[in-house]
Amino acid sequence: MPVQIVKIGPGRLGEYASVPIKFEVKSTLQVELVDGGMGGMLLRQVPVERPYVKDYDAYGEIPTDWPKLFDVTN
Repeated sequence: MPVQIVKIGPGRLGEYASVPIKFEVKSTLQVELVDGGMGGMLLRQVPVERPYVKDYDAYGEIPTDWPKLFDVTN
């Protein structure tokens, strides 16, 4: 399935507000350097000690507020 990128204007930011930004964190990614970084990097998934819920919606900042905080013209 190809990815389609569509440019939208600030008038449609309300659509983003309808998508919940809440998820359960069960693991993190740790970076491991190969040969001190000269051989690249590996990401290793590591379980967290106690899973938790990250809820960005709880912060009260919603996409329709973005024009007050950022330049959303492009």
